[in-house]
Amino acid sequence: MLSYLFDLMFLLVTLSVAYIVSRHSAVHAAAFFIATLISSLLSITTFEGVSARIARTYLLPSDFLILRHLQFVISIAIFVAAAALLAWCIQLILPETPKLSTRMEMTGRWVFGTLVGYLFAAFLLTVLATFPTRREFGGAFMPEAHRRPGPIMAAAPDYQFLALVEYTCGNAFALTGGNWTLGRPIISADAKHGRWSSFPIRYARWRESQFGE
Repeated sequence: MLSYLFDLMFLLVTLSVAYIVSRHSAVHAAAFFIATLISSLLSITTFEGVSARIARTYLLPSDFLILRHLQFVISIAIFVAAAALLAWCIQLILPETPKLSTRMEMTGRWVFGTLVGYLFAAFLLTVLATFPTRREFGGAFMPEAHRRPGPIMAAAPDYQFLALVEYTCGNAFALTGGNWTLGRPIISADAKHGRWSSFPIRYARWRESQFGE
């Protein structure tokens, strides 16, 4: 049962968020998807730098308990702050949405609701790698996707999200004429081969050095 715990949790988060978003209009649901996308990308690309600055400015080496949790807390805080600000802007700009047909309205609500839920769950799964615990979370969540027993975790939503990050925010991607392939972040586990492709492995090694297996 422990092997499928993260699958069940991922599914629960996805469906819960999808249900909440689907209670809004289709236009608002689409706007929430864009807000979630922007917030998650902002968080994952800035939390390490923000955490490092806070650690240098306000914390001492003796504050190791805070330092261990700092990156995880900061990544969530950035996401929540950005998402709350964007949600407020959406409600301010779109207090009322255009009228759509019943079929389009219901389809739009659930399609965008599901996208928001999946994106949010994938983001949470990705930043979970920064949580200070054992390398493989007691055997429930392997950093290497091919070692995960559950079907959802084996599909690697965290690596899918990191592929999106690499495509939109990396130094080499389509808009700059560089080479990019969908499979690269999943195939590569080399910590010296780019930033995002190595994200789960980098933090797995950090957890292993701090807490062992």
